[in-house]
Amino acid sequence: MSATAVLVLEGVTDFIITGGAALTGYMTANGGLVMPSRAGIVLTVVAGLVGAANQVRGRMKELPKA
Repeated sequence: MSATAVLVLEGVTDFIITGGAALTGYMTANGGLVMPSRAGIVLTVVAGLVGAANQVRGRMKELPKA
């Protein structure tokens, strides 16, 4: 598997994990099983992107220089 594929896969995985955790926290704070509002969806996407960017940035430091 190429280094780019690993970075993309890890980024997507971390996006799902971090976004899911943010969404779960949002839904729990608002009374349990409620559908998220637009603000909750934005929070989920932003948290997922931040988590994915952090994962990819950390992984890029480990890659050999070309």
